[in-house]
Amino acid sequence: MGLLIWLVKQGPPRKKRATRYANPGLVAYYWDGGAPKGHVVGDISSTGVYVNTKELWCVGTIVALTLQEAGDREATVAGSSITLPCRVVRHGEDGIGFNFVLKREEERKALKRFMRSGAKLGSAGGDRGQALVEFVAVIPMLFLLIALAFNFGTWLYGWVAVGNAARAAGDYAILSGSSAGLPPTATATGLQAVINTDLTHLPNTSGTNPGLCVRKNNNGTVTTLMEAPGGACASANSAYGAAALDPEAKAAGSALTYPSVTIDITYTFTPFFLGGNVLGLPLTILPTTIHRRTVMRVL
Repeated sequence: MGLLIWLVKQGPPRKKRATRYANPGLVAYYWDGGAPKGHVVGDISSTGVYVNTKELWCVGTIVALTLQEAGDREATVAGSSITLPCRVVRHGEDGIGFNFVLKREEERKALKRFMRSGAKLGSAGGDRGQALVEFVAVIPMLFLLIALAFNFGTWLYGWVAVGNAARAAGDYAILSGSSAGLPPTATATGLQAVINTDLTHLPNTSGTNPGLCVRKNNNGTVTTLMEAPGGACASANSAYGAAALDPEAKAAGSALTYPSVTIDITYTFTPFFLGGNVLGLPLTILPTTIHRRTVMRVL
C-alpha cells in the first residue's frame, strides 16, 4: 500500500530535460520533393529541435534535417552546418518538434561541436539573457577594481619615489666632499636638485608639494640646510619630531662624536579617483600624506 501511495504522489524520478536555446539563429533544410527551402529553427537542444514549418508529418516519421547558421547558404563555411536524422515527436501551432536519432558516438560529438561553434547559439535564448544580466552586475565591480588599481598604484609609486628621494638626499648630504671624486659640500641648491630628480614624475607636485626639510644636528645644535617651502621644518618638527641625534655616543655621558643629518620629505597624495565610492561600491580611502625620513651620520 505504501508503495502505491509513493508511486501516485511522487513516481519514479524524471529525466532532466536538456537545456534549450531559443532563437538560435539557425535554419533547417529538408527534402520534400521540391527545391530545399530554409525553415527557421525556433529552439534547439542536445536532444532535439523545433522547426517552424507548415509540413505536418506524422509522429514517428524519420526526416534528414540539415542545420546551418542563418544567412546566405552559398557563403556558409565548412563546419557551420550539420545533417542529422530526426524523428517527428510532436506538432505545434507553428511547426514540428523533432528528436535527434543519434546512433553513433561520432554523431553526438559532431552535434556538440556544431552547437559550441555556433556563435549565435552560445549567446542565444536564456543563456544570452543570463550572460547579459551577469555582465551588467559585474560592471560596477570591474570599475571598482580599476579605480583601486589606479589609486593604489599611484600611491605606491609616490611612497617609493619619496623614499628614494630621501635616501638620495641623505647620501649627497653626508659625502660633503670628504674624499677625492665625491660631490662637493652639500648646499640647499644641490639638495633640491637631487630630490627633484627622484620626484620629477610624481603627480600634483608644486612649489608647496612636497615639503622638504634637511637639518643637521651637531651635538644638540640644529642647523637647517634646506627648507622648502617656508615653514616645512616647523611642520616636520611638530608632526614627526626634531632632527635626530647620532644614536651612537662615544661614551655614556660624553659628547657625540659625529653629527647627523635628517631629511624629511612630506608629499600630499591626491587619488586618481576622488570620492568614497564608485558606482555605489565603497572605494578604499588611502592616506593623503606620504612622509619619509632618512637619518644619516655625517663624517
